[in-house]
Formats: sequence, structure tokens, C-alpha cells
Amino acid sequence: MSTKEYEWEPGQTPPTLHVHSVRKHEVLEAYLSRYLKILNSRPHIDTARITLVDGFAGGGLYQHEKTGEITLGSPFIFLQATQKAQIEINLERRKPFKLDAHYIFVDSNPQNLEFLRDALNAREYGALLKEDRINLIRGQFTEHAPKIINFIQNKGRGGRAIFLLDQYGYKDVPFTLLQRILRELPSAEIVLTFAIDALGDFLGDNESSRKIIERLGIKRPLDLNQIAQTRGTSDRRAIIQRLFSSILKEESGAAYYTPFFISSRESNRDYWLIHLSMHLRARDEMASLHWQLKNHFKHNGGAGLDMFGYQPDFDPLITGQAHFPDFNFDNDDREQSIKQLREQLMRIVWQNQAGISFHDLLANTCNSTPASSEIYRAALGSLIEAEELSVSHPDGIRRQKGSSIEKVDLIRPRPKQLMMF
Repeated sequence: MSTKEYEWEPGQTPPTLHVHSVRKHEVLEAYLSRYLKILNSRPHIDTARITLVDGFAGGGLYQHEKTGEITLGSPFIFLQATQKAQIEINLERRKPFKLDAHYIFVDSNPQNLEFLRDALNAREYGALLKEDRINLIRGQFTEHAPKIINFIQNKGRGGRAIFLLDQYGYKDVPFTLLQRILRELPSAEIVLTFAIDALGDFLGDNESSRKIIERLGIKRPLDLNQIAQTRGTSDRRAIIQRLFSSILKEESGAAYYTPFFISSRESNRDYWLIHLSMHLRARDEMASLHWQLKNHFKHNGGAGLDMFGYQPDFDPLITGQAHFPDFNFDNDDREQSIKQLREQLMRIVWQNQAGISFHDLLANTCNSTPASSEIYRAALGSLIEAEELSVSHPDGIRRQKGSSIEKVDLIRPRPKQLMMF
């Protein structure tokens, strides 16, 4: 975490970790577990290379806000997740498996790194420091990113890496750098925090705001006057989310992304937890986590395929008042997502009468919805039962329920639906 919020002093009690950050760490830990299991699911592979980069590492330890207990930060979450994964994989294999992992922890505060080094040694990670498996780098992440990218490229084909960029605000990771990471390391994934609420409070039609936009590397013209008019409204964050969602995808260069809000009780402001990748499955795994860890996150858009879409009925500049219901990933929101997807996916199927694969349907629409592939399957399954569409494998096997749908399956409207249109 950025030293603007947390600071560590060697020999002293670590800073307090607030509940909203505990939830964020839970997501990171759960996602790493999923990622490593998927990465090493092929039994014929006996070695896998990966680099885990923490661009704002801090001291690695915290004091839990509620319990007062010492809590591990992201550097130790990285270390423990990889060690646990290697043990679990080897328990299921006859041939030994090795996870060839490197860890790069960056922080601009030398005291934070000294605290982290002491904590690593105290927890028996000193050998990894001596072997340069763990690299502690002092400085700004933007300064060292080119060398880190080059290091990952030189490790071999694939360039598998996870970048945790847990900045405190919104200015320390320009979008141009995100583009470079994903362009030069297409197998990399990025988990980014972005203080969208704080940015929205600050932005206005003035020179300071234009400099911020320039620093972020945003090329697309932005209507700062419209943003300024939303300040003070109860749905300000929802409007800003809609304005910035398309900018995020365009400017980061990511093929797939999931931006969701984390609420901070301490600052009374929300921020984005964003997952960026070039791979559909990576996006789906992160979306699934939001449903698994429900009530930790939210977004302020729709339940179906219009999560970030513009809706005039909700535009306060037109209606005079705004209304964006919170979406909290609970059971009611799941049912609402299925209900809306039924109608919206059916329209897409009607437009592709020759058929569309489940993979393409998901890939073409997933960035605009909070739904995971499991929820897509549930919606399609209800349409199969209603005999509104058919789903079949290329070898001719017809699917009778949504849970059995595979990515290569072809989705077509039923003949009676074609006659209706």
C-alpha cells in the first residue's frame, strides 16, 4: 500500500489495517489460489515460471483494526500462496512439480523496505532474499517498471506475471504504463486500485484537472464540465463510473477488465479494485470471486449487459434527479442478472441466426456486465427449458441444461423464434 496512508518504522508496531483493505487482501489471496491452480492444471508440465510484482509493497505486516492481531500484507500473501500451491500440486502428482517464482517488491520509502526485510528474515524467507528470488527495490514503481518488464521477458516464453498496483490515490500509475505492461507481457495480469471517488471530487473544468488527465495519460477528450456538474449529487460516483469505464478499457489496452467499488468507512469514499488482462478466463475467474465474496464489493450500474451503459432515464442532467441502485452481488442481484440476461442474450442470438459460440458470446459482452460465466449458463439454461433457443456441441450433442454448456457450443434460436421474427 502507498506510504501516503501507511508507514512502517523498524522495531515498531505495524500500522492498522482497516476492514475494507482486509477484504481486498482476501480477494488477492483467493485469486492467486485460483490462478496458480489453473496455471498448473496440465499434468505433463513439471515447471512453471511466474513473477509476482508488488508495486507499492509497504512493510508487509499490519495490525488488524478489529482484532489487534498481526495481519500479513500483500508481499506475504504472494509468498504463502505460491508455496501452498506448490505443495498442493505435488500432493496430486507422481512426478515432482516446481513453481519457478520470483518476487519483486517495490516501495519508495526506505524505512518500509527495511521493515519488510526484517519481517521476511524473521519468517524464514531470508534464503529467498540471498538467492535473489525476492528482490526489494527502493523507488517509484513507474521508475523501475521498464527493468521489471525486461526481467520478466528474459525469464522465458510466456512472461507470466501478476502485478499488484495498490496505489493510495489515482496518479501513481499512468494508463500508458498499463498499456506497456499488457502490450509487452500479454500473459501478465494487473490488479489495480484506483481512487475514482477522490478523483471525481477533485475534477472540474479547470487547468489543474487538465494536468491530472494529462498525467494519467488519458488521450480521449473528456467533458470536465459535465463531471463538475455531478458533484454533490447522491449518485455522483455512479455517473463518474460510467464516464470512466470506457476510458479505462480504451486507455489501459486491456481486452478484459472488471472494475468494482470497495467502500471505505474511514474516508467515506469508495475506490475501484480493477482487474486487467488479455484473457477471457482470467476475467471470468475474477468476476466469479466477486460473487463468491458477496457484500464485499459493489458497483452502481445495471444487472445485465448495461452495467456501464448510458441510460437517459437515469441521466440527472436530463431528468433533474439521478437514481442508480447499488449492486452488491447478493442472491437478489444474481436473480436480477439472470432475468435481464435472458432477454438481452436472446436478442444477441436472434441477431446471429447462423449461431454464435458460447465463447464468443461471453467474450463479446462480458466487459459490460457483472455476471460470471456461471450466471450466463444459468440464463441460457432457462432459455433452453423455455425452448427459445438450442445449444449444441460441434459433434451434434444437444445441451439440455445450462450447466453443461461448453465454450465451443453453438447457440441458435429455435425455429419457432425465427418464424416470429
